[in-house]
Amino acid sequence: MAMLQALGEEGLREIHRGRRYVVLRGWRQDGEPLVIKRVRTGPLATGSRAMLRHEYSLLRSLHGEVPGVARAVALQDDSSLLLEDAGPQNLQEWLGRRPVTMDAFLELALQLAGIIASLHQQHVIHRDI
Repeated sequence: MAMLQALGEEGLREIHRGRRYVVLRGWRQDGEPLVIKRVRTGPLATGSRAMLRHEYSLLRSLHGEVPGVARAVALQDDSSLLLEDAGPQNLQEWLGRRPVTMDAFLELALQLAGIIASLHQQHVIHRDI
């Protein structure tokens, strides 16, 4: 919990809210950006905590094995997963800014296909892709 307290609630910006989790962006004192995935309170919280623990262990085992997998920084109190931040914008925002050239689209598609193939080689299937 110390790392989350050091971040301070006022420095966090919500980037996604789902049924189970709230995803926030924040910065550590050294300026490193982090993504915080927090379990939402409510009837799904117990199952969500178990899923978050599984995600943390899975990310720890895949980091270094699969290019493009975010590094899991810490699991705090079974209710918050701290991840390295892949960047200040998400794919949907990036695609919505301007038309994407065919070359850029194909490069991105190849990178994503390579990451998914590497995940499948590790016997990981993600239903949200």
